[in-house]
Amino acid sequence: MTQISDRARQLIFARQMRDQLQTALASNSGIVSVSVDGTSVTYGREQAFAEYNKWCKQVQRLSRKSGRFSTFRLDTQG
Repeated sequence: MTQISDRARQLIFARQMRDQLQTALASNSGIVSVSVDGTSVTYGREQAFAEYNKWCKQVQRLSRKSGRFSTFRLDTQG
């Protein structure tokens, strides 16, 4: 049996939050309520947009296969 990694768990949660916020923002013009993993949070519309953007960035960061930076060897000719 394969254990799910902590990073994968975080990615799943981030996607759920992003999707819930996207749905709530699309269908509601006022107060936005989101419920994930038994926790319910209520946001004003402006704060909901900020949270949506935060979770989009989190999904993007966690979805990367490798680090953000690369190392280049400048002492070799090629």
